[in-house]
Amino acid sequence: MTVGTDCPNCAKDIGVASIIKAPLPNMMKCPHCNVKIKYKNLPWLILLTCVTLYVLLIIVAIINLDVIQYQRNRLVELLIIFALWMPFEVVIARALRKNSELVLK
Repeated sequence: MTVGTDCPNCAKDIGVASIIKAPLPNMMKCPHCNVKIKYKNLPWLILLTCVTLYVLLIIVAIINLDVIQYQRNRLVELLIIFALWMPFEVVIARALRKNSELVLK
């Protein structure tokens, strides 16, 4: 049983999707037993770095879209925002699974 990957209640791997679906790392549910779980000892430096880089990336993307005179569509903007966040989400999920401990909430 790995500390950052397995549910403390049912001892099954929660997977990366559970982390990605949760709004915050302390608002997760086990996909197998549905118990509320959270990560203890969050790597705040990694989280804040990812969020800062993401905000800067969004600013650059918005500026570049305005320069190109792109015919803006809200759906396209939302897809771009979502697509730009996913690499950061994967980095955060890997860091949590490797460095933090899952506990019952």
